[in-house]
Amino acid sequence: MKNMKPLLMLVFITALLCFTACKKVRDSGIEGKWKVIQATGSAADMNIGMIYSFDSSGRLSISKDSLKTEWIWKNLESGKLEVQMEGMPPWKVKYKIKGDTMTYETEKSGQVFTLKKDKIVNKAK
Repeated sequence: MKNMKPLLMLVFITALLCFTACKKVRDSGIEGKWKVIQATGSAADMNIGMIYSFDSSGRLSISKDSLKTEWIWKNLESGKLEVQMEGMPPWKVKYKIKGDTMTYETEKSGQVFTLKKDKIVNKAK
């Protein structure tokens, strides 16, 4: 029983470190609701006003008016995401956040969005 104590301590510390490291991967500043205020590329006008809602569990919903799609997202590295709708191939996205403004650029479509963090919705959380 005496030998189990160091082993249990090691398991606990390892689990704690893994949890902390995983949290940092998600802790990118992207979580919250963002509204597209400017768009270029295909269907640019249609994208203005879209709300991108990123949560810390890796879910992304994109909505405007009565349209809503559900996605999953994950950080690949600093400034790069992978987003995927169920049953579709993943998309690579480059993003940059400065204050309450995000630039979001899809790798293959050439679409570039400027989004503002929705402070009213994010305060309600």
